Amino acid sequence: MLSLLSLLVASGTVLRADTEEWTPLTYPDPRTNYTECNTWSNSTLCDPDHILTDQWRLQIHQNLNSLMEKLKMVNVEYTENAPFQCYDNPTSSLQLYVILAKRIQSAKNHTITELDLTKFGDGLVEQFGLKSLPCKNFLIFIGVEGAKIAYVRTGSDLKLPSDLMEHIFNKYNLFKAKNFMEVLSKIVTEIGERITESLDMAISAGNDTSPFVEDELLNMLSNITIEIPDNFTSMPQSSVTVPSLTPVWVYPLLTITTSLSTLSLILLLFSRRHNKKLKNINSMIATGTSMRSLQHRKGHKLFFKNPVSHNHNDNVSKKDPLFTI
Repeated sequence: MLSLLSLLVASGTVLRADTEEWTPLTYPDPRTNYTECNTWSNSTLCDPDHILTDQWRLQIHQNLNSLMEKLKMVNVEYTENAPFQCYDNPTSSLQLYVILAKRIQSAKNHTITELDLTKFGDGLVEQFGLKSLPCKNFLIFIGVEGAKIAYVRTGSDLKLPSDLMEHIFNKYNLFKAKNFMEVLSKIVTEIGERITESLDMAISAGNDTSPFVEDELLNMLSNITIEIPDNFTSMPQSSVTVPSLTPVWVYPLLTITTSLSTLSLILLLFSRRHNKKLKNINSMIATGTSMRSLQHRKGHKLFFKNPVSHNHNDNVSKKDPLFTI
């Protein structure tokens, strides 16, 4: 009886896994429910339907961890509209998720379309909290075995090669391969290689400009000719004039000083000339006192008295007409 009950429980578990139609609300998050995802803690792989064997599940888990560690060492490219949070923490790596399911819920019974897969992926982004991240740097790979299709959903802030997934999907036909688990592992590996390869190419392109600029500068410098005089080495040091810095206020002061000096010189010359002229006039007056008369000046009368003789017998007339003007 107990064995039959155990068989029924086990059969029910298998039946649930085979017939479960996952929705974004019911699908487990590997970061918080790794047991139901059949993986390990801090894993980004989820395989609740046991699509992978334990060996391949472990290998893909290790590939994801190795790839994300490698991405921490490179500068992930972001779009022009990416927020500043994407650059504040350069060690924050791109998060890669591998989500596997046998079936997902569809609008039409037993027919899973690309639209159903797109809605499922968008719903997982919201349920996992990736939509509310300040920097949306994630990539989710979704594989649905029952639909034989795969889907990739990337964060809006990531700048990835436009032909990345097209190239991978054209190269690998996941569910038509004989060993799709091996192909899935290769897809995960190549996604990481293509991302890091594009980053390495961008870095190399930036580094290639440096030698080019250096060569151009060397060519420019080699074309410059500097003429040096023949007697440059024999020139004494005293002959070399070193320009000095003169304050601006000195120039107006020099102009005012020069003007005052010129004005003083003019006044000095004028004063000397005037004194010399007065000296000549005084000399003329002193010389003219021995004369008997002065010339008549219009409008004025000048009288010079003849010395009075105390001798009344003097024959000289008291009134000399020569002194009357």
